[in-house]
Amino acid sequence: SVTDDRLRGEALRALNPEQYDGTPEPRQRPPKCEGDGELTFFPARYAKTFQAWHENLRDWCISRQLWWGHRIPVWSGVQRHSGESRGPGSDVVAFEARLKRWEKDNRIAIIHREPAEHVQSQEDLDKPEFHSWQVCVRHEDENEVISELEHWGYVQDPDVLDTWFSSALWPISTMGWPEPRDFPDTAGLLETFNPSTVLCTGRDIITLWVSRMVMFNRYFRDGTLPFRHVYIHPMIQDGHGQRMSKSLGNGVDPRDIIHSHGADAMRFVLVQMATSTQDVRLPVDLICPHCGATFHPDEITSPAGYRVAAPQQECPICKKTMVSSYGAACGFATPSDETPAARNTSAKFDLGRNFANKLWNAARFALSNLQASDDATKRPSDKAELALVDRWIITRLHRTLHAAERAIQQYQFNVSAEAMYDLVWRDFCDWYLEAIKPTVKDNPPQQQVLRTVLNAILRMLHPICPFVTEALWPHVQAAGEADLDDITLPPSELLAIAAWPKIACRVDDKEAAATFERVQALTDAIRTVRGEHNVQPRQRIRIHATPRAMALIKSGEGVVETLAGLESASLLDPSAPPAGAIPLTFEGEQLRLSGLAEAVDPATERVRLAKLVQHKEQAAAGFRKRLDNDSYVNKAPANLVDETRTRLAEAEADLAAARRDLEVLQGAGAATEVEHPS
Repeated sequence: SVTDDRLRGEALRALNPEQYDGTPEPRQRPPKCEGDGELTFFPARYAKTFQAWHENLRDWCISRQLWWGHRIPVWSGVQRHSGESRGPGSDVVAFEARLKRWEKDNRIAIIHREPAEHVQSQEDLDKPEFHSWQVCVRHEDENEVISELEHWGYVQDPDVLDTWFSSALWPISTMGWPEPRDFPDTAGLLETFNPSTVLCTGRDIITLWVSRMVMFNRYFRDGTLPFRHVYIHPMIQDGHGQRMSKSLGNGVDPRDIIHSHGADAMRFVLVQMATSTQDVRLPVDLICPHCGATFHPDEITSPAGYRVAAPQQECPICKKTMVSSYGAACGFATPSDETPAARNTSAKFDLGRNFANKLWNAARFALSNLQASDDATKRPSDKAELALVDRWIITRLHRTLHAAERAIQQYQFNVSAEAMYDLVWRDFCDWYLEAIKPTVKDNPPQQQVLRTVLNAILRMLHPICPFVTEALWPHVQAAGEADLDDITLPPSELLAIAAWPKIACRVDDKEAAATFERVQALTDAIRTVRGEHNVQPRQRIRIHATPRAMALIKSGEGVVETLAGLESASLLDPSAPPAGAIPLTFEGEQLRLSGLAEAVDPATERVRLAKLVQHKEQAAAGFRKRLDNDSYVNKAPANLVDETRTRLAEAEADLAAARRDLEVLQGAGAATEVEHPS
């Protein structure tokens, strides 16, 4: 019975105490054994499902009336004597002795013995021939045992084992249990791989599979767990929230996605979708087999009430017809040469394809600026040799490494993917590579930083995008050895077996990170003004800055000028601002941008400043509301409260500067209207 403490109780005692609601009943003896408290669920909330099922567990029928499956190895019958003798030498007594000997030799298990229906007296009850028996034969090749049982009229149960009963034995039966000597190829597997580390599965079979594997493994393996961690992944649904299935034709074939987007694109998106939520949606589109166009299918409601693709579809581009997966699965439409079957796809995989292309092109640009020579690969002798942008990208690499490692340890694979996306796309491609374009060819220390960062990125990204990173790896290796102080990247012929990066925490430059974040903020502010005034990318403009902003621009060592499209940067004379300059509010100070006057519309500029004022008012109000909450001020971490106060001060300073700029512009507009009343 599964309600036996050796099954249900042991499963509950296996659960991590931090995830157990309450305390499991103690074991009589021994008080503790291997496997206790070692089973941990990720996400943790699924431990409640596991616990609740075991606490309310009832026996279930382990047989099924099917044509296929593992036939139950149990023989049932009533022993009959032959002849008149019922003494010690009788056939019945001898047969019972053989059963007990076989059980002692572990050839059978006597699982049931009770008085037969025809027992009429206590005298009959004591006679072996008046008992019905159920015997489990442990090995299929026990021909002697089976022949003897059948000779006495025993019959094998016609049913097969329940699927989940068989699955419960999977972790041990696949590795030679119960008799590894019968399967020489499995020798040592149980000791090596049981327990394993992780089981990855869906929430719907926590009770059907996970729980039963834990119970049976502990029962038959002296408390040993089959696995220590259980990772529950989200279930993928179609765009309507329906579970993907073959009968609905609303799934995607991985081979089709590999064909249309690539294996790494599919892998990256699926990892990114592996959030801690229960379900994620993947809208399904069709690919026209005639012209290759992608489009969303016409939909109908199936007889069962599901939203599905209509059996026949017409391509909006070439106007030819095709058969949907649903039509083919349900027999409502038959693919032919004239109307072939369409392939399913999803626009969600576009992000993965774009990311893989971005990485490929970024690596090609980086490699074009790297030379594998002794001078080029010489590590910088001092941190002071490195530009601000180099110290910043090393810091971002270090922080991303820790973020990815923490996420992987907690099975938060989407967090790891997002951290790598931010590092590769935003930090490395959008900022670092663009910033070093004017300087990297003539700067060996910067080349070594680029070489090292690219090498580390490929190692960190390889588990998510193994194919594109492995394809790039020989070229990165050929570009020279990645070697920087406190960053360890041993060379390897194959990326698949390359060591994970080791980056010492002392490379984290908090000052460089903070300064470069300010450089980014100023660059973005200038870019925003350029975009709002439709300034062409090649058009260079001028900035007139306060001393504080000028110091920041100089510390960026050309980054602001390069990425914001500046022709020059000069100190602003508040008493004589340049004519036609546009005000720019940054860190509570008023800067001016000139050189875009021909693209400036005063009315548009007033609208922009009015929106900026409104945005800063809302931001300041939000910070004030948070600080007016005594519970937040008294209970939140001190550093968080201080950060809120700092951001409030910055928002108020920006608001004041924006209001001044708007007043000046409105005054100029009013004066213009007086001078030109028309």
